[in-house]
Amino acid sequence: MRGEPEDGVIAKTAALAAREHGDARKAMDILYESGRLAETERADRVTEKHVDDALKRAEINRFQKLVSGRTPHVKHILRALALLTEQAGTSPLSDDRVQRLLKDQSFLGVTESEYTGGGHGEGSFRVHRLLRSPDVVAQGLDAT
Repeated sequence: MRGEPEDGVIAKTAALAAREHGDARKAMDILYESGRLAETERADRVTEKHVDDALKRAEINRFQKLVSGRTPHVKHILRALALLTEQAGTSPLSDDRVQRLLKDQSFLGVTESEYTGGGHGEGSFRVHRLLRSPDVVAQGLDAT
């Protein structure tokens, strides 16, 4: 990297650090990571895009630390929520609506639902399983 940062990079970094962290050290960390990204790309200058990418990378790293050591099921649930949220035009559904939709899929033979009534103080819940391979489901959904 040869030149100075692009106009606006320092101001953006300072504003982000002040808003999110309130710490000058965080601003320096963001600027440092932005510079590393620019170096990796062999860019002449650090740009605002490098700042944005550095922030995203930091957020991903924080999230990885947060979920590391969690069970695979927790990770599957989070991935499913992320995919659902990503889809355009979706909005959150009530628990009742989700249960009705899953019941419909069970009726169609796509899923199976089992009610588990726990003993005293254990609660009750439903366990849902796909009756088709995940690969078939994913490819079938992609084709629609």
